Amino acid sequence: MAKNRFATSGLNQKDEAIFVALELNVNSMNIEVKHFTTSGMKDEEIDLILKKFVSGEDVEFPVNTIIENRSFTEESLLPDNIKIEGKSGAIRQLQNEWSYLLLNAKLFEQFNAQLEDIKIKAAELKHFSSDIFEEAKEFWEKVLDYKKEREISQEKLAYFKEEINGVFDHLKKLKESLLREKDASSEKIRQEFSELLTSIDTRIEVQGVHFKSILEELKAMQSKLRTEDIKRDIKNILFDDIQSRYDRIKLRRDTLMGGVNNSRIDGLNLALARMQKTLDMDKKDLDYNSKKLDYVNNKLELQLREAKIKVLKDRIASKEEKLADIQKTLQKLTKRSNSKEKPATPEVIPATQDIVKPIEVPVIIADELADLSGVSDSIDKTE
Repeated sequence: MAKNRFATSGLNQKDEAIFVALELNVNSMNIEVKHFTTSGMKDEEIDLILKKFVSGEDVEFPVNTIIENRSFTEESLLPDNIKIEGKSGAIRQLQNEWSYLLLNAKLFEQFNAQLEDIKIKAAELKHFSSDIFEEAKEFWEKVLDYKKEREISQEKLAYFKEEINGVFDHLKKLKESLLREKDASSEKIRQEFSELLTSIDTRIEVQGVHFKSILEELKAMQSKLRTEDIKRDIKNILFDDIQSRYDRIKLRRDTLMGGVNNSRIDGLNLALARMQKTLDMDKKDLDYNSKKLDYVNNKLELQLREAKIKVLKDRIASKEEKLADIQKTLQKLTKRSNSKEKPATPEVIPATQDIVKPIEVPVIIADELADLSGVSDSIDKTE
């Protein structure tokens, strides 16, 4: 049965029996009223017209049919010259149902306009935009909310799903391109900093080294690194490498300035505690990411998780090797100190400098893609 059609019997202003057909035009918000006198017509003819009309079929009305157009905003659906006895309740219910139908059509128009705006913005993008992603995600969630309340038909839902999936697919491609660009830029920055640190390593060991200038270089490197938009794992490694140079300079300076073994031991203990702290955090991070492998949403997230685990394992192995070297050096210094005099119980020096935290990225790349994939998954499961 067509929701925008209604037919019944009534009386005209001469109290003649008539057939009345109402049809709502949702786009124009007008009602087309057709009526004709039924005298001389067989009941079978009238019933056939009624059945076809309310089912939405094309109907050939009698030649004496009168057609009137009315605005839905008028007080009554019917002209004053038409009376329908005993069906005021049905007409009132019809008016309420058509009001809802028009509001629902208006809602669909608003959703369509918002969807077109999102599609245009997404098509103009040259790089991934988290703002457009969030806007598309919020739009789809709003559509699903109305679907739960049965205010959007399955046909309209299917249309919105297909269109918004197209937006998400486009954003995914831009995200993947962004990941590749960030990988390339991260590797370039890593090589640049590694070369600078290698140069510093050489100069630290040179006779007559100028520690102040090297320290200024390290500070400048830290400041620059904070502004670089590179992968978080690489940024953390570079921060750790810079910090280790600070520790080496302190040890080297104490040695050249004739510092006693206890001073060197204190410095090594401080470096040992700091490195152990970061090592423990890396192991915790490795355990967390290893567990996450069982809950990945797609192949790309799996690859990112595995890549991160590889980086963490390399970092842990490197730190454990450095820890072993520091402990070995510490044992030698302690033995040398004990051979001269029994040292006083060293004061436990807490790590006064926290691990350098990388600049927060708006959303972690892997998690964002997982969310995006999750959105697409939820779309597929709506039907």
